[in-house]
Amino acid sequence: MPPLPPVSCPGPTRRSALALGALGLTLPNLLKAREASGAKRPKSVIILFLLGAPPQQETWDPKPDSPAEARGDLGVIRTATPGLIVGETMVRASKWTEKIAILRAVSTNDNAHSASGYFMTMR
Repeated sequence: MPPLPPVSCPGPTRRSALALGALGLTLPNLLKAREASGAKRPKSVIILFLLGAPPQQETWDPKPDSPAEARGDLGVIRTATPGLIVGETMVRASKWTEKIAILRAVSTNDNAHSASGYFMTMR
């Protein structure tokens, strides 16, 4: 059997989605189950996409135990979330960490920053 062509986007194929639908897992059923579970939907989402901004090790993902050349020049501060630290310039944001989600490990298979950045905002 010849190899399958490369998939342009990750995730289930149409064929696997149809198979799941045949087994009863459809979007309406999924939404009904989510509603029945009482799961809360976010009220809003703010994406801070800081292209060309300060490096993550000086803002959201400091590395205080790393060598000096990897951690940056700034210090760290504690946040409202126990065990979470951020860069010392993030004073106001450090008070909101119990109400926000910080994504530190997001990646794509594309090394082009512009295309990868666009892909991340569309997820």
